[in-house]
Order: sequence, then C-alpha cells, then structure tokens
Amino acid sequence: MWRVGITGDLLMHVLDLPMILLLYILLRPVSETLALLATFLNLIQTAVLVANKLNLLAPILLLGNAAGLDAFSPEQLHALSYLAIKAHGYGFGVGLIFFGFACLCRGYLIFRSGYFPRILGVLMALAGLSYLSNSLALLLAPALASALFPRSSCPLSSAS
Repeated sequence: MWRVGITGDLLMHVLDLPMILLLYILLRPVSETLALLATFLNLIQTAVLVANKLNLLAPILLLGNAAGLDAFSPEQLHALSYLAIKAHGYGFGVGLIFFGFACLCRGYLIFRSGYFPRILGVLMALAGLSYLSNSLALLLAPALASALFPRSSCPLSSAS
C-alpha cells in the first residue's frame, strides 16, 4: 500500500502539469507576466514535491533487508525510516510555500479577469495566504503551528 500511495502521488503530479498549462492559457490575457510567474512557481512546487517522494522511498530501502544494512540494528533502521518520513513532511511544507505564492498570483489574476467570478479570486488568494502561513509556521515555529493548526495532518505539526 505504501508503494501504491507513492505511485498515486506521482501520478497526481504528472496530471498537475496539464492543469498548470491550462491555468496559464486562461489567465495569460489578464497579465502574461504574472500568469508566467504563477506557472513557474507551480512548476517549482511540483518539482519539489516529486523530488520529496524520495524521502518516502527511503523506508522501503531501509526496511527491505537490502545488502549492507545488517550493520544497523533494527531499532536504528526504524529510526532512520521515521526520520525519512519526517523529512518528507518538511519537504512537503517547502513545496507548499511555492504553491501558496502561485495561489496568490492566480487569485489576483482571477479577480481581475472579468470572466471568472471575483469571489473565486478572493478565495484563491485566501488559500494562498493559508498555505503560506501554515507552511512558514511549520518550518519556522513548530510550537506555534501546533497551536494555530491543532488538527493539521502534516507531520510537521508535532516537530520541534
């Protein structure tokens, strides 16, 4: 199931690419420069999240009885696996910083477009601010993040 989850995430990132292109095409008439910036931010976010999936592959390697790992005790291998999963949480937070800025750009573009309801632009910008505040709090002040976002499912919420 772990491998299926990773594969599903990777498929989602592949499918993000046509959506990113579609949003660029739809929002380019409003401001080509800002639409391009949002596109680049979104592509960086996708690249960070895809590279971050390697952290989720580490436990498979560590716990898979590969040659050379007999130098580590089972407790050490479990600790290293847990560390890799925690690192994935941080990588996810880093990726969402880029996504938050992309949402802010797109929110402004949607608001200014005239062919999308303005409320969608406001909601997109609010989503961007939410992603930014959550990710920055999780990275810079984990204790504060736990207080602000007590139900966060991100593994960073319990980091210190």
